[in-house]
Amino acid sequence: MKTPLAVLALLVGATSAFALNKGNAGPKDVTLKFDLPAPAPLSPEEALKSFRLPPGFRIELVAAEPMIETPVAISFDDQGRMFVVEMRGYMRDVDGTTEKEPIGRVSLLTDTDGDGRMDRASSFADNLVMPRGVMPVKGGALVAEPPNLFFCRDLDGDGKAESRTIVANDYGTFGGQPEHMANTPTWAMDNRIYSAGYGVSFRAQGDTWQRGPGLGRGQWGLCQDDAGRLFFNYNSDLLRADLLPAAAFSRNPLLRTASSVNFQVMRDQAVFPSHPTPGVNRGYDTKTLREDGTLARATSTCGAVVYRGDAFPAEYRGDAFVPEPSSNLVKRLKLTEKDGVITAEDAHPGTEFLTSTDERFRPVMMANGPDGALYVVDMYRGMLQHPGFLTHYLMANIKARKLETPVNQGRIWRIVRDDKAAPTKTTLPAGVAERVARLSHPNGWVRDAAPRLLVESGDAAAAPALRALRADAATPAVTRLHALWTLDGLGAITPDDVRAALKDADAQVRAAAVRLASADLLPDLLAVKDDSAPLVLAHLAIRLSAVNQPAADRTLADLLARHGKNALIREGALSGARGREVALAQAVAAVADRANLTETGPVLEALAALVSQAGKGGPFEQMLAVAVTLDDRTNLRDAVLRGLDQTIRDTKTKKTSPLKTI
Repeated sequence: MKTPLAVLALLVGATSAFALNKGNAGPKDVTLKFDLPAPAPLSPEEALKSFRLPPGFRIELVAAEPMIETPVAISFDDQGRMFVVEMRGYMRDVDGTTEKEPIGRVSLLTDTDGDGRMDRASSFADNLVMPRGVMPVKGGALVAEPPNLFFCRDLDGDGKAESRTIVANDYGTFGGQPEHMANTPTWAMDNRIYSAGYGVSFRAQGDTWQRGPGLGRGQWGLCQDDAGRLFFNYNSDLLRADLLPAAAFSRNPLLRTASSVNFQVMRDQAVFPSHPTPGVNRGYDTKTLREDGTLARATSTCGAVVYRGDAFPAEYRGDAFVPEPSSNLVKRLKLTEKDGVITAEDAHPGTEFLTSTDERFRPVMMANGPDGALYVVDMYRGMLQHPGFLTHYLMANIKARKLETPVNQGRIWRIVRDDKAAPTKTTLPAGVAERVARLSHPNGWVRDAAPRLLVESGDAAAAPALRALRADAATPAVTRLHALWTLDGLGAITPDDVRAALKDADAQVRAAAVRLASADLLPDLLAVKDDSAPLVLAHLAIRLSAVNQPAADRTLADLLARHGKNALIREGALSGARGREVALAQAVAAVADRANLTETGPVLEALAALVSQAGKGGPFEQMLAVAVTLDDRTNLRDAVLRGLDQTIRDTKTKKTSPLKTI
């Protein structure tokens, strides 16, 4: 016998007026598995009682409705003011009928009395359609309103941008799925601005915006670690990262399966809500919900951050914090690195860092703050799933449990230590020397903001102090790394700076130096082949593979003969091998012997696979000729043939098909 809720669910599921996933809306006959009462919306004060955190932490309200509404992203400027992206047009009804209305905005919030709570707000940019990101830069802010990325400036100091110029008009499309579009512009350590889901990056050059290769991956949210590596995720995938620079791999579109980019940092996708969470899109599937009604695996992951602040205990620095709004929680991941490869494990097995029993708590982004605290962007609403992906099951839950309203709330929270006084924000001074000194600050937010301001100023007077920081072995390695990249951003880096950095004690500094070395430093780069760190050698392989000089090819072949089994080093070489696969294979074959079969075999197979994927007869025949020269080294010959065979097989039948080009 069906419960009243189940009957209502059937009626809702049969109603065709509502937007549904036309391709996979799930079964129409819906029976709600957990007959729970409809949850009432909570005030911010009531919501505070719903949170659970590990001992030693507390959560505080920073901003709430009516000051802000439907927040989806935040970013702080150099004075600690908070820009808040408010996607006010999102899902105001189950059909999303208001998503093309210009009711979104970016608000600018200020804490005037320093108590950690915002008390003044202005509408920095309004009349926006579904804005998706903001980033302070050059005395203004980049504001993402697909298909445009605007540079907005407040010219008279009233907190409202009077100037709005287009930086890009291909930043996503008007309309469409909000979570599958460019978002979260982020200034990275290499002085470029990247975005999730967007294949272009920008570099500010005076009054112009220089375009370059971007990510083209990630679903919602983007952040970096202390080494400048970019992290992102997908709705059912907690955390991914680019272990090597994305720009290198844009050189070779045939290198589609490289593990060095879009690397899955966390494999276990389990989540542990603190209460039943029946209102999830695939709740009808037995694998989605546990017997107690809690979501089993991540389904709406977004907006992760690597904590780089100084307000938490030291063991929390470098951990990733990942929101999962469908299950009303934030997961903490411990990140570890070995030979340039980053992996994660659950820091709180069987539970989570932050949970709430409030079903409308929707954490969609985490952020490091200028006070060293960890910030949580809470969209606060019942309806989370976009209409184009709604299932009959979720629609039944929304209707039965009265989750359609309210749609005009939203909160920003911060997490701080409970055993210490509340932290206070750090603002950035105007003086060059003071800004350079901030590169040694323990808060990563400060260390990011100071170099950005120095680079934006273009003031070469900072170079001597930066050079002194970079050369000081007693300075933390992360500070030396920032100093090196800031010199580059100012156009003040010299060959001597790079030569010295190539010999730095820290592998990340040496890797950056390899990236920054100019062409005339090739002899210095060749000497790096004996470096002990695989990460440095991977960056060296990236550089040498594109030089196209005999000395570089010989060094690269020798490097691969010793380290070709290492995926980062091998893929680094392949990233610059387009059109030169045969030449590189010949160089590797020349130094391949029975002693290094396990290192050279993967390289030759991968090079042959690239040739096969290109589908050109000449290089294919030349690679066959390389195989012939290896007739007395059958393992290597077979590796080449396996590579050539990979893309001439029918993926369904596994039968070999003749190439039309030969």
